[in-house]
Amino acid sequence: MRKNKFRVWNLEKEKMYRVIKLSDSFYGDCEESYCHYENEEGKAEFLPLSYGIIMQYTGQKDREGTEIYEGDIIRENDGDGGYIYAEVVYHNCGFMGKEQGFEPEYPISEFRNEAEVIGNIYENPELLEEVQ
Repeated sequence: MRKNKFRVWNLEKEKMYRVIKLSDSFYGDCEESYCHYENEEGKAEFLPLSYGIIMQYTGQKDREGTEIYEGDIIRENDGDGGYIYAEVVYHNCGFMGKEQGFEPEYPISEFRNEAEVIGNIYENPELLEEVQ
């Protein structure tokens, strides 16, 4: 069984961090949820989730061995000399690739060996804007 891993986008610092621990209330629907994350110095910091956005690891890696998380932007060769750009989302009990303007339709597990993580929607939103 795969261990759940998470990262958090800190809304105040506008930075991505590795989550060390989620509050027990995270798995319920509670506004008291929080996480502890690892800061730049490797020390744990506390963050109420009203100040952060949690993203889960999909359990998959891209062709370069980079872990794929919700919110990542992936690029895949479309076979015609172009590229498909998609955001990784959780949809219908699984992780899917969602192209700009379309419903999620590509299960990550089907194309992870060809896909490459090129950024995420918080640090690199322009990557999806370019393909509209």
